[in-house]
Amino acid sequence: MILSSIFLLISALIPILQDTTTVPLELPTLYAVTSTNPNIVLAVGEKGTVVRSTDGGTTWHHARVPLQFTSDLLGVTFSTNQHGWAVGKDGAILKSTDAGRSWGRVRFETKQTIVSITFVSTKIGWCVGTGGTILRTSDGGETWKAQTSGVTNHLWSASFLNTTTGWCVGSSGIILKTTNSGTTWKALDPGVKNFCYGVQFVNQNIGWVVGGYGTMVKTTDGGSTWLRQNTRPHLSVFQSQTFFYGVHFLDSLNGVLVGDGGMITRTMDGGATMNECAPQTTEVLFDVQLANRSTGWAVGAHGTILKTTDGGTAWLPQSFPKPK
Repeated sequence: MILSSIFLLISALIPILQDTTTVPLELPTLYAVTSTNPNIVLAVGEKGTVVRSTDGGTTWHHARVPLQFTSDLLGVTFSTNQHGWAVGKDGAILKSTDAGRSWGRVRFETKQTIVSITFVSTKIGWCVGTGGTILRTSDGGETWKAQTSGVTNHLWSASFLNTTTGWCVGSSGIILKTTNSGTTWKALDPGVKNFCYGVQFVNQNIGWVVGGYGTMVKTTDGGSTWLRQNTRPHLSVFQSQTFFYGVHFLDSLNGVLVGDGGMITRTMDGGATMNECAPQTTEVLFDVQLANRSTGWAVGAHGTILKTTDGGTAWLPQSFPKPK
């Protein structure tokens, strides 16, 4: 009787044990992607994740990050082919000097989350983040100095053209501009109050901002005036509920937006008309990077990595690397 009871118990447990071994591992969300050329591309995300490809995304590998570093990484960029930067929660700043193979911690005392980082030379760069945080370095990231933004809005993205002129965007439709290296910042009026997540300028005059509820606005005069553009052609400009989190333009005509539900929208005329790409995922996409007119990548929730080789018309899923 006892033996038969034990047998029944084991029989009941076997399916449960088998099921647990087949549960797929939940992959970390990727929040940002960058490339130094069409072959070398990096993405960063949850819990200190940094993944890297040297063959255009055919294969991916985990980069080395500091031991026990688990902060979410939200932004990544390169100032040279060898020098890379990643930023994230609780003031995290990581630096690479070997093209992204390994990363070390840069000490900076701030409790604010740093969301975006950009460099315009080997020495000069900016970070933006929560609570109106703007940081600037003039020594290649060895030290960072806080700048006065004049706002407490969360700042989500920045675009700089040179050492003096740049823009950053964030919550409640905030857009700030500087023409003196960030010594002072001026608030612009884009005519929207939705959260602005992405900004891209291609020259002193032409730029775009994307954000919540289908927001896409364009300026052709450096930000003095803005025109709202329609991101969803089959809807009116005020009907779209899609949140767009990432934008990248190669020039004044060719650009890609990514956002909710795997949405990828492409333009070849500066945003006058938008073409939705065939969906390859339903996961949220947070960032997009175009290396050239043909090659680009988009990243998002649960380890999603997509690649285009035709300028953004078609996107194919790529395999996230196995756990370290």
